[in-house]
Amino acid sequence: MNVLFAAGLTAVGCTLIGCSVMLDQLDLHCEQQSDCDALNAEHGLSLENDCFIYQCRPDRRGCEKRAQDLDRDESPAHVCKDKVEASLDCDDREDGGAARSPRFEERCDGQDNDCDGFIDEGTFGEMSPISEPLDERGVVHVSHGYSTERHLLVALTSKNGDKRSTGLWKLEDEEIERVGALASDNPEDKNCVGPAGAIHCAFNDVVIGVGGELMLGLGVNVVGCPKGQMRVGLDTALASSFDRAPSQQPTLAFAWNDMTFAPAVPPAVKKLSMGLHLDPNSGCSLSGEQSGASAPNIVVLAGAAGTSQGLALWRDGPVGAPAPLLGLALWTRRGLIVDASSGGQAEALSDRNAAGWDPASASAWTGASHEGYFIAYDADGGIELAFLPALADSPQSLTHSLKRGRAQDKTDVRHVALAVQARGASFESARGLAAAWRLGMGDQAAIRFAAISFDASKGDDSFVLEEPMTLSERRPIVEGPVIAFVPHGFTSSEPPNHDGGWFVAWLEQHGAERHLFGVRVAESMGPLEEPFPLFQGSNVEHLFAYFAEEASTAGYGFVTKGQVESLNIGALSCRDL
Repeated sequence: MNVLFAAGLTAVGCTLIGCSVMLDQLDLHCEQQSDCDALNAEHGLSLENDCFIYQCRPDRRGCEKRAQDLDRDESPAHVCKDKVEASLDCDDREDGGAARSPRFEERCDGQDNDCDGFIDEGTFGEMSPISEPLDERGVVHVSHGYSTERHLLVALTSKNGDKRSTGLWKLEDEEIERVGALASDNPEDKNCVGPAGAIHCAFNDVVIGVGGELMLGLGVNVVGCPKGQMRVGLDTALASSFDRAPSQQPTLAFAWNDMTFAPAVPPAVKKLSMGLHLDPNSGCSLSGEQSGASAPNIVVLAGAAGTSQGLALWRDGPVGAPAPLLGLALWTRRGLIVDASSGGQAEALSDRNAAGWDPASASAWTGASHEGYFIAYDADGGIELAFLPALADSPQSLTHSLKRGRAQDKTDVRHVALAVQARGASFESARGLAAAWRLGMGDQAAIRFAAISFDASKGDDSFVLEEPMTLSERRPIVEGPVIAFVPHGFTSSEPPNHDGGWFVAWLEQHGAERHLFGVRVAESMGPLEEPFPLFQGSNVEHLFAYFAEEASTAGYGFVTKGQVESLNIGALSCRDL
């Protein structure tokens, strides 16, 4: 057997061209790498440990010794690190590895084509979301939730003079349809407008929290009944309701009567049917600013055997004014509200007044070691964080086991958005949580992001905000950010080794148009690309983001206003540009 060495042999053994063992003299040839196994074994060489091995070269009719390049894309395998002067291949499999090489450009195919560790970076651009004209006009508030039946639910509150109406819409199979309404009529209400018996409480900020087949809702009254009242409602038959024809779909009403409460519920809890919160000064004669509750939010922690609990949050003061953050936990079973924390009395969850107009951001969490609710909001120029464990003993006080933290980022923090890793994951990763926020206002605003580590055993030091990073700066940001966690597909790390990350989006004002931008932030590597445009148009408002479970990608939505108002929902997807 003749061994022929190629020109350019280096001290490490062979160049990338390599040296060859010509087998054609023996009338032998190879068709696949396994045909060279015996030759490698004879020389004590292995794929796992040696850069220079005998490899099948069908075009040369033999096994040739050279730097490993089994997929023949002219990029040596990673085992050749520090042994060759060349960019190393991230996938050198003989069968299927040829689509990935540092010599290639990135494509929209769910793979790391250029071997930089990121997937599909640089292949995102403007998209065409699904758009559906709305029955509602004058949308003033949008809330959304995601059920285990893989329905995205969107509640849209509209204003027409002193009247308010809230429609419920769902996204399924790339179609948006109206599936009902949220109503607010209680004969026991104190009527502020109109004749007796014609009670109609007009709710401005209606929010929904969805978990399993349970939807809890909150609404803050602004017209018709005393201002600042907030009501709780529930529906436990989402899927069956949605499967009916539109004319047969029931109105999904708030919980206005004792039929929604278990018979043994304490009287204080039953008063929820008359309003979660009523400021003493919030009467019919009140004019001007609303008193009582503002900026509500609600999240649901779905349980087993038809039992669930939800956490209601709101600011204890008028819209726009700094105020304490209040909370109340609710327990439901088989379609009934069965109890509430502290006997139905709301409790202060904040050390500092929650500022601004935006509700506290909250996520329900079901983890390997604990479950509960994560909360974030802006206060005194910083970020307040809290974790509230799920309460097994319903009358228990919320503050008994509350964990608090605070993070500072310069000054003028606004609109904090929080996202948590997908349910069922563990907190072994230090990046189990992340927050995005806006820093400043006007043309010089910035979008900031930071991963957050959490360890419930560390008391006052349970939360640690990692070094914040800037995703976009000196931009005319008018709404957002919003954030959603995506568990897989951002980097080439093998699951479950933190190959997911966060999708962050915001709106900017450019002349008469608003531009929607997004960026992906990898769990282990930071931003994958520069912010990319998703949509542009006039009168774009009410931005939200969510995790689309069935497609394992992030989704986003917004409302476009004009002569025809529309709900627009899109999925984050790349394309070859």
